[in-house]
Amino acid sequence: MYGTSHNPEDKLINDQKNYTLQYTDEIFRAFVDAVIPRTPGLAQEYGIVQYYGALNLNTDEYLILTLNNYYTPIAYPTAEMLESAAEQFAYTEGTERDKALEFIDFNVFASLAPMNRLLVINLLEQSMLDISNLPVPFQNNQGYILYITSALNQFTMMGYYSEWSGYGSTRLETPNMRKLEYFPLSWEQVGYPGPSLGYRALRVNNSR
Repeated sequence: MYGTSHNPEDKLINDQKNYTLQYTDEIFRAFVDAVIPRTPGLAQEYGIVQYYGALNLNTDEYLILTLNNYYTPIAYPTAEMLESAAEQFAYTEGTERDKALEFIDFNVFASLAPMNRLLVINLLEQSMLDISNLPVPFQNNQGYILYITSALNQFTMMGYYSEWSGYGSTRLETPNMRKLEYFPLSWEQVGYPGPSLGYRALRVNNSR
């Protein structure tokens, strides 16, 4: 068939690309799920709309897209950094279950409990892990580690509470091709009525 390559090198390249995409997505799905998880307890108290978390709103896709478009494509190296740090944590700080993850051929970061995923980030920021074994450009670069870990948290919040999820099927298009297909769920969660030229607000004059 036309357009189909039987070159083994092409297949190897495509397989590597697919692996990289899947690996990166798994890492960031685990990350955003730890930062903004589903909350069934809030749903019972305040209604079903409060159940949904970052995975429901495709916040991981926003995070990957932002890291790759606003910096030198950095999503995959960042995923590798989180995985390397998680392996260190599992071996030195984790439970017996965590330590066993190091010898299993799958994503250690995503396999940690959500609280421990956040702890891995904290240990990185506090220089409590060996950064000499991290991938480039994070290897022995504490300043850049702090820069990116801070960005991860900021971009997760921006992706979740912005109009991103409302773009629906057009969210991965270029900005000029996106359309707001429905009202973002996160806006409903916080009671934000949407953009306006202005809202009435109570202003208190503290001058004497």
